[in-house]
Amino acid sequence: MKYNSILIILGTTVWTDQWTAYNRITALTGLAHQTINHSITFRAVNGMHTNGVENLWQCAKQKFKKMNGTCDAHIQS
Repeated sequence: MKYNSILIILGTTVWTDQWTAYNRITALTGLAHQTINHSITFRAVNGMHTNGVENLWQCAKQKFKKMNGTCDAHIQS
């Protein structure tokens, strides 16, 4: 399976919702992984949530729709 490598500080815990595709995060990366069950709450007991990143992608999708799509030149890594 191919995935993009990014710089993550050792000891980081990755927080996601419970989408099935995220189940292998620990196996693929070795990082700790915790989930938030959105059918119960949108915030974990320690205050963590995924709303910030979900909002970021929603804004990006709206902009891309207005542009009638995008190409690799418009997205810098």
